[in-house]
Amino acid sequence: MPKIVDKQQRRDQIIDATFRVIVKDGLAGTSMRAVAKEASCTIGLINHWFASRDDLVEAAFDRAIEQELDRAAKSVTDAASYIDAASRFLPLDRQSQDHAKIWIAFYAMVLCEGIDERRRSARCKAVRKVMVAGLSAFYDLKVCHNIVDRVFVLVDGIAINALLDPSRWNRRRQITVLSEGLEHVLNRQVAKPT
Repeated sequence: MPKIVDKQQRRDQIIDATFRVIVKDGLAGTSMRAVAKEASCTIGLINHWFASRDDLVEAAFDRAIEQELDRAAKSVTDAASYIDAASRFLPLDRQSQDHAKIWIAFYAMVLCEGIDERRRSARCKAVRKVMVAGLSAFYDLKVCHNIVDRVFVLVDGIAINALLDPSRWNRRRQITVLSEGLEHVLNRQVAKPT
């Protein structure tokens, strides 16, 4: 009797393998062959779901975003908890360091290899939408967008520095810089009346 394979589970295993290869070998070492080896499958099986290496990288990036957004969205219970939610995007532990490496690799791919602007724009809008929704119960929409802009700038800047100079950008420093940057903007805003 032939073995029954859950197709979505197999696709997820390939994405997870891609994630591990990018973290371990960077974009330069991420090939269909390397992913196939990591996933213990054939390149043909990978091609069933992904037309190219870039599709694999994008899928890994999307997975990293989904996981972090899900974790962050669950932690926003009031305006003050938004700083904690934003800190979940910082490379504070092994898993979040791996996610930050994926994001940075993807940013480099977008800038250097010209990912379709519509796909890139749709992804950014989806991330913004979730982050703004987390704040919309507490602030007016314009304020929410202003805060989210600062979150992007702070998190990306801190993540890059923390990955490049981990001894200087330890966990405490990352959270302190993020907190100070966000407290400034959060404290200046008038919360919605409850």
